[in-house]
Amino acid sequence: MGPYGPAPGQGPQQVQGGVSGCVDLMTCYGKCPGLTQDCTGRCDATGTPAAQGANTDVFRCIAQYQCQDENCITTNCTAQLQTCANTPGTNVAMAPPSPPSEQQPSQPAQPQGTSLPPVSDAEFVFTGNGLDYVPELIVAQQGVPVLLDGLWADTKHSFSLELRGNTYTITFAGSSAYFQSGARITETGTWSLAGTNMTVTPSSAHLSATSKLHQEGEDSKTDPPRAWTLIGARLQFQKFGDASHATYQVDGLVISGTAPSWDSVGAFSHTMRRAR
Repeated sequence: MGPYGPAPGQGPQQVQGGVSGCVDLMTCYGKCPGLTQDCTGRCDATGTPAAQGANTDVFRCIAQYQCQDENCITTNCTAQLQTCANTPGTNVAMAPPSPPSEQQPSQPAQPQGTSLPPVSDAEFVFTGNGLDYVPELIVAQQGVPVLLDGLWADTKHSFSLELRGNTYTITFAGSSAYFQSGARITETGTWSLAGTNMTVTPSSAHLSATSKLHQEGEDSKTDPPRAWTLIGARLQFQKFGDASHATYQVDGLVISGTAPSWDSVGAFSHTMRRAR
């Protein structure tokens, strides 16, 4: 966590909450040299009110015991740390936003906690001559706060991720290292987020079509927890069959990291739009 200073509540005034969790705020504080008030204040602005309160309690405990190392904190502030860990946010956390004077003109600051309307497959995919045409998703901006609850889809690669609270559902349909084309697997489990580091802990993986290795309805092995990098983004695309050639925007997630055992061998990376 780095150097320790006054509790947040004893320094800069708390601002209205954003969408980051308590652990995200602590990570953000760790990137503030000397815990300067202008930097920690920008961190606070990204947090939910509950996250701000839990983060303040941790730093008040640190100040009370005058902790200068991790051992002191874990010994004396266990309850506060546990509360912090159990106070999640709803966004992809970022490093402290730059002051307005440092913002690049081409990438204006995004309002905290807002979201663009979802784009369903019915709106996104164009069907003509018996074929489905899937537009390319272009990353227009990365590192923006994105509300995570909802359905995220990489339709081109038949991959979707649904996040509800601290649980997730992955659906994959197509060819992979695990099964043949036409099969479908549904994986469920829990997830947690610290900054942009996401831990995915599977609890089940269910095959819903016959492959050459497994029978209909058979469960596959459950993978150990996976480490992913998860970044909020603004995506752009153009719809097939749209005579106006308009460019549309939608919230997105860019994920990469450890691939599921049932997915294709090699690099694991998906750019997904908000679909619901």
